[in-house]
Amino acid sequence: MVDINRWTADFIDKLRAAFGERLRFAGLQGSYRRGEATEKSDIDMVVVLDGLTPADLARYRALVREMPEADKACGFLCGTMELQAWPAHDRLQLWYDTRPLFGSLDGLVSPPDGGDVRLALRVEAANLYHAACHSYVFGSADDLSALEKGAFFLLRTKCLAKTGIYAADRRELRSLAGEEDRAVLEARGAADERFTRLIVWCAGLLEHLGPSGPREEA
Repeated sequence: MVDINRWTADFIDKLRAAFGERLRFAGLQGSYRRGEATEKSDIDMVVVLDGLTPADLARYRALVREMPEADKACGFLCGTMELQAWPAHDRLQLWYDTRPLFGSLDGLVSPPDGGDVRLALRVEAANLYHAACHSYVFGSADDLSALEKGAFFLLRTKCLAKTGIYAADRRELRSLAGEEDRAVLEARGAADERFTRLIVWCAGLLEHLGPSGPREEA
């Protein structure tokens, strides 16, 4: 498996050499961030420059291709302006689930507030509900893995909205979740049972949230 500390340190050295003071932030997300990585896991990097041009993208791509296990590298790359224009509810995971390796998100963006968290919960629940219904009718059991990964992130948002805690990993999330939530997280049973459980769970969240209206304030 990838030595993630060495890999990220080497990559940040390359970023600093390539972009100098234009590099504003670099961090790690995903299963390596949570300590849950396997041999198949991606390396999810977050990189923010002072601005991003097509030439910067080409240079970044070349740096990635120089790295060992380059085929596992993925993630999020943007300029400061684009980051600041990104809706706060949609950058919830970026704020809470990124381990800083260079620089800080403080000063680049403000933390999400309570209204952002509630809006994120509504959007994530609606998106997962519609995706699960579509896959149940038109897709296959092969879609379940991606849907249940989405349920993991949705459940983190739900627990954040309810408890103020953004679970660091699956173990902590399981300890914060209710019985119905844990059943979705554990994803046991035949495909139809798992689809049904996921759809009913998402529908219950949406029912609890009620009809959408003006954005709630914190």
